[in-house]
Amino acid sequence: MTLIAAACATAKEHRQRWALLSGAATGLGLAIGIEALPFHLLIGVSYALQAITGGEERDTTRSYALFPFGSIPAVLLPANAALAMVDVVL
Repeated sequence: MTLIAAACATAKEHRQRWALLSGAATGLGLAIGIEALPFHLLIGVSYALQAITGGEERDTTRSYALFPFGSIPAVLLPANAALAMVDVVL
């Protein structure tokens, strides 16, 4: 998932569409486990820095952030607590 997110973050054309796929890969990767969290943070920071410096539109960063922020509450819900424990045990 990290490789997909990183590849999408480096795309030069159709950035907003690739940002959606990158965000989905990040959200799914974080839902599976947090082993690659530092890499996903770097990818998110790259989108944020490009938006701050004016390198791209803010909609691209918003597209990226849509999926990770949507997946975090789903992972942390009490019903999914048993699933999260399986990841810790394995």
